[in-house]
Amino acid sequence: MVSSCMLCHQTTARLPCNNGGSKALYKRHGWKVPAVEASGRSQAHSVGSPGTGDRLRLPPSRSVSQGTSRQDSRVQKMNNPAQISTYIKEQQKMALAGVRGHQPLQALLSFCASMEHLCSVAQPFLNYINLSAIITATAQLWTTARAKSSFQPSANMAGFDLKQFYSSILLQLEPMLPDVGAQAVSNILWSSAKLGLNPDAFVPGMTDALAATMLQLTKDKAGCQPNAQQCANFLWAFASMGHQPADKGLIDAVCQHFVRLIKHRDVSKRPNAQSAANLLWALASLGHQPADKGLVDAVSECFVRLIKHHDVSKQPNAQEAANLIWALASLGHQRADKGLIDAVCEHFVRLVKHHDISKRPNAQGAANVIWALGELNHEPPDGAASAILERLSVLCGLPRQAPNAQELSNTLLACAVLHLKVKDHVSLALVDGLLRLDRAHCSDQTYCNAAWSLAVLDKLCVDLFSLILGRLRPLSTEPAHNALPKQGLHQLYQALDFLQPLSTAAAQQLQEMMTRLGPRPLPDKRSAAYLCTSKHLCAALEQLGLAFTANVPLSGYWADAVLQPQDGVAAPVVLVPESYSGRFSNQEKRLTGRAVFRRALLAKQGKLVLIPEQELSRSLGDLADYIQQQVEDVTGDSLKPYIMS
Repeated sequence: MVSSCMLCHQTTARLPCNNGGSKALYKRHGWKVPAVEASGRSQAHSVGSPGTGDRLRLPPSRSVSQGTSRQDSRVQKMNNPAQISTYIKEQQKMALAGVRGHQPLQALLSFCASMEHLCSVAQPFLNYINLSAIITATAQLWTTARAKSSFQPSANMAGFDLKQFYSSILLQLEPMLPDVGAQAVSNILWSSAKLGLNPDAFVPGMTDALAATMLQLTKDKAGCQPNAQQCANFLWAFASMGHQPADKGLIDAVCQHFVRLIKHRDVSKRPNAQSAANLLWALASLGHQPADKGLVDAVSECFVRLIKHHDVSKQPNAQEAANLIWALASLGHQRADKGLIDAVCEHFVRLVKHHDISKRPNAQGAANVIWALGELNHEPPDGAASAILERLSVLCGLPRQAPNAQELSNTLLACAVLHLKVKDHVSLALVDGLLRLDRAHCSDQTYCNAAWSLAVLDKLCVDLFSLILGRLRPLSTEPAHNALPKQGLHQLYQALDFLQPLSTAAAQQLQEMMTRLGPRPLPDKRSAAYLCTSKHLCAALEQLGLAFTANVPLSGYWADAVLQPQDGVAAPVVLVPESYSGRFSNQEKRLTGRAVFRRALLAKQGKLVLIPEQELSRSLGDLADYIQQQVEDVTGDSLKPYIMS
């Protein structure tokens, strides 16, 4: 019989299930055969350093060598799935100790070899539970190994061996798919996502076949329905793999089943905090808006109930709280009850201050919470933002825990949008953290976000702006540098406008740097309804006989009209509608940072007149009267300097 080796691409005749099979495995991979191998018993092996062409021969540990003879004999006698399950668990436990030791790769591949031998010898007795357990154990061991700072595998290294092993298990699993249960479906997909592998790439159609099985199980009336954790892990796996299911109704069906579990009369069957957070995270990552409009609220309310749970062990941890609020923002979900978001924020802040350092949020969690609040235009509870930002500033000084470029950029952007009062040492830590990162690891947009955000926060100076612009120079390995995207150029030119007025030398230097990056872009096009309103405003100005220019681009915004003084002395008057979209969702009287910055930049262009939306809907005569009163108020004079001569 011919089969493909799980640890290499070679194809070889299947040896009988005896001592020679293990010996051939060593020789095929170029591993040194241990002394005990003379009797054909050892399963431990060493691997070569990938990508170098040289073999790194690592002798198996003594305890492994001494135990493999007994294990091999035990495998030969296995004739039922229960025995096999016990053996897999024991091998996983032993491998886990090795993975946590000094040779994680050797321990991981030793486990894979033992599972290969098991599948060869006990193949007639394997069931889907055994195969699922092998995949799950491999994922758990691989995740544990990769978490070690000393274990830095290249993509070609483990990817080459791991894929062969994974593929072989899936091929054995394929005929058993009709019998697979919810736990196995969930575990197989979860493990695949952890390994960074999609079953479809090895067995075409398997991912959707597993999904179809899960769909049927949600409708099962015989007590085989998936539990909350299985539902959440299932969708989490799809999101992590970036796999959109072929059946478009699948996600909604799993979500509806999850909601039924939230309302289950048996409290033990209701979702825990991790399942609730993971489910919403998965929906957001898949970009799926649930058909049931009450789903997000139901899951969120379940999560908040767990925050208030008397048993601390059932309360959400920092990552779960961050994932939930990130998901709400990514889904664009605006709740009528703003107290839920406040409750999650307040719980997160308690974890920020927790006496147990291990329970405090990492940089990603802290950055995601601040970013989500900015996306939702939700003013954080008193002291919440300050505590989270302090946590981030501390992490900036810890090399292995410091936020990455995107996290720093998103944090600064959210601070600007929320118009937070950021302490100087915090803003300095965030900016310094960004500028210390290797340029190759930062996108142009991260620098654009930083410059704009610092301007909004009134923390930008000429020297700092020059440093940021300097980072936007093309790398030596890059081809001809293209102009920045429109959004980035908008932000940079607005930051430049914020710094005005400048000395002649500074203005010239910055303008040259900006010109190299690209020309000032026009503001975004306005809607037909907006243009109609603007036309109505201009008609009122004409009725007053004023000299004006309509639809003027100023600092990245459209001014409906700019009154031009006829005497050459008076300042121009800028007229723009006052939009209510620039206000906090939970504090409608307060302006967001974007709205405040818009006013500040337009005010640099002349006297600013903001016209409320309700005034723009009035009759032409009433609107003209209103404009006349407002212009006279801001200029402290009559309309005479602006009347057309």
